[in-house]
Order: sequence, then structure tokens, then C-alpha cells
Amino acid sequence: MIKAIYVLFVLSTFSFSQMLDIKKGWNLLGATENITLNNAKFICVNSIFIYRNNNWIAFHTNQNNEIISINQGEGFWVYSYDACEENTTNNIDFAIIPNTDIGFANYSFKVEVFGIPLYATYNVSYTKLLHIANITAQYLDNDEDGVVDSQILIDKMLEVKAFMVIRKNLESDVLDFTTPGSYHGQDLADDETIPLWHTNGHQGRFDASLEEIWHMITVAGYANVYPDIFGENTSTSLTKAMDIARGGHFLSVPNTYPNNAWYSYDDTTCEYSCQASEYIYWAMSSILGAQANRLNEIGHEWKLNTKAKVQNTDTAIYDLLTNEKYKFPTKLPNGMYRKFSN
Repeated sequence: MIKAIYVLFVLSTFSFSQMLDIKKGWNLLGATENITLNNAKFICVNSIFIYRNNNWIAFHTNQNNEIISINQGEGFWVYSYDACEENTTNNIDFAIIPNTDIGFANYSFKVEVFGIPLYATYNVSYTKLLHIANITAQYLDNDEDGVVDSQILIDKMLEVKAFMVIRKNLESDVLDFTTPGSYHGQDLADDETIPLWHTNGHQGRFDASLEEIWHMITVAGYANVYPDIFGENTSTSLTKAMDIARGGHFLSVPNTYPNNAWYSYDDTTCEYSCQASEYIYWAMSSILGAQANRLNEIGHEWKLNTKAKVQNTDTAIYDLLTNEKYKFPTKLPNGMYRKFSN
């Protein structure tokens, strides 16, 4: 019952930048910046206590409160019913709300980012769901000024009803789900979403949200806005570049790729359009720096794991993805979207 109540709390606007690593139960923390708590609503925090002027004063979520701020350098106690990260760098509300959308009955909650719904099952971590929302926002508003970088892109994604579904475990938590109507969707799992990768020097298990969210954006967005350029069928600018990268035009996965191929995805279930979707992900993520430490892990299917390698070897895709006309991201999302960043 406790989760059913506080899952509806949302991370509201703060006037400071600090990541609070909250453990279940009591936490003794310190403020690295001034913290304003007016009208704040948290993901998992129940109460905050601070000792001031020889008295204990308290802040309780979703109630009228005596304290409204914590000063830089002050210590304070936090009591939480669950573990989470309160990402206070997010100066925008990503509200976790109950989902009642037709066709998504198995998904209990959702978050909307610039109108794009991200649906989650009841057992998805709230911290992970908000991380996914932040990554999505950073891809679409890469300069983080509060306005999408490409209005034509978001308009098309809304037109074709782009969405994402998030489950606890992608392999064992498979639901009976069919994409409604003409919707364009992508799935992702809680257990493959790894916020720690971003703060751990891009080491350890990779954060798959970077890939799956990008697939949603390119398939539902770029391929539809610019079908002759980024369409995933044959003879577009994207797939012509891909044919060069694969060492030939292969409608299905060849038994052996040519020795000169630098893109050699060997999943036989991935048809030509799927190969194109994977190709634009590998190229874009390498340009943004996501693959720099992963060559040993990914080299069997993608060899150009840095921006320099893409620029020097795959000039066709590099020119497309760095063309300012298409407003592609220029910095890698890290899950800390700030609407009013300076």
C-alpha cells in the first residue's frame, strides 16, 4: 500500500543541483547547495528532519511544512520507505501518473516527455523510469533550453503515436502485447537501464536506454520526417551508407561479411530495415562518445567505436549525422536533464 501511495509523488522543481542517494530507512545527508523545498514532491522520500535553533523541525512530503529550505553545509535526516536517487538536477516535472490509455492495460504508470508517453509496468523502478524520461528529454532537447531542438521531428513522432514500454525484465517479464493501430513503439527493461554507467566513467554494464530510446526516435521520427534520407528501406542516404559499411548490399545477413566491412551485425532475425536502425545507432552513439570504452565488447559487429574513427572511415554517415540541418544531438545524454541549465 505504501508504494501505491508514493508512486504518485513526482520530482518537482528545485533551486539547486545535487544527487541524493537515498537508502531505505534513515539517511544522514548534507546539503552541498542551498535547497528550497517549497511544494517539493519526492519519488521515495517520506520525511526530512533538521536540527535548528535547538529544535527538531520536520518536512513531510505532500503536507504543510514548517521548514521550506536547507542551507548549504547543513546536515539533515531523511526517512524513506524505499531506496531511490532523488535527481535534483532535473528542473522539470516528469510526473509518474496512473495509466488509463486504451491498448496499454498491462502498463500501470506512464511519464510523458514532450508529449511522448513512456509506459511502465507496476514493478519498474521509479528511479529507472525517471532516468529514461531524462535520457529521452536530452535526446530531443539536447541543448537543454526547455524547447525541442527539432519541432518537425517531435510533431512527426506525435503524429505517428511514438511510445515506449518499459518492463522489469525484458526476457522473463514478457507480456501479451500488440502495438495498437498505427502506433510506433519500442521496448526497454528496467534491468538493462543502468544510470550508474554515466557516473562511473562509462565503465561497467552499459546503459541500454541510450540505444532503445534512440531507436524510437529514429524509427518513428527521422525515418518519417526525411524518408529519402533516413528511411530504412533500400536506396536512401542512410542505407546506401550502410551498404558501404557492410561491404555490400545484403537484404539478409550474409554467412560471412567481407573483410572490408566495419558494420557486421550478425543477428539473422534482424531484417534490412532493422539493420539500418542498428547502424544509425552505432554511428550516432560512437560520434557522441558512448562506445569509446567498449571496442572489445562490440567489435565483432561495429568497429568504429569513436568519433574519430567514424569521421575518418565512414564519411557518408558522419556527414549525415553532423549536418546541422537535421538537428541531431551533439552531446551524449547522461540522465540529468535540466530545463533551465546555464
